Amino acid sequence: MSIYFPTAPATFIHILKNGGSSIEDWAYQSGIEYKMLPSHCDLTTARNIVGNVGTTFTTVRNPYDRIVSQYHYAKQLMYKDMSTEDKIKHDMIFKKGFGYYVDCLYANDFPFKPVQEHSVLSWWFSKKCQIDWFDTTPDIVLRLENIYNDFEQIKDLIGAHNPLIHRSRTVRQDYKDYYTDDIKRK
Repeated sequence: MSIYFPTAPATFIHILKNGGSSIEDWAYQSGIEYKMLPSHCDLTTARNIVGNVGTTFTTVRNPYDRIVSQYHYAKQLMYKDMSTEDKIKHDMIFKKGFGYYVDCLYANDFPFKPVQEHSVLSWWFSKKCQIDWFDTTPDIVLRLENIYNDFEQIKDLIGAHNPLIHRSRTVRQDYKDYYTDDIKRK
């Protein structure tokens, strides 16, 4: 979820599969005042809810690594919330592997679609680019690959210095191993 810190003021925009759950945990553990915003809301939505969003920040990550992470997360966690019919279709996607998932993702043609456009399931079949979460450039951009060092400035901004602990990490091989020559050409 995206987070508003009223005392700073500052707003964290949680881009899907970019380490935001770790930042949510950090906010909770810090004991500082914060407000959770709806799901993975973008900056425009955050601004409509809180007005003055203050300093904006987000995390970004290598987009190829992000898609591999999204693939594994969708494969592991979505299953429990599906109907029997959708579970069969879900299995059809993931039994065919990463290449098929990427083909479906970029063709926007999965064998099933979430009932609601913004349901939990819709995020895992979204090809929304990281920049599309913002209508203006965020004030601070943190790189997931360097999150512990980059996050020090956020601790100073918010005024809480408890450690950031990475959670929701998917166990998998290096993202480069997923991209065959055929997938790279697409």
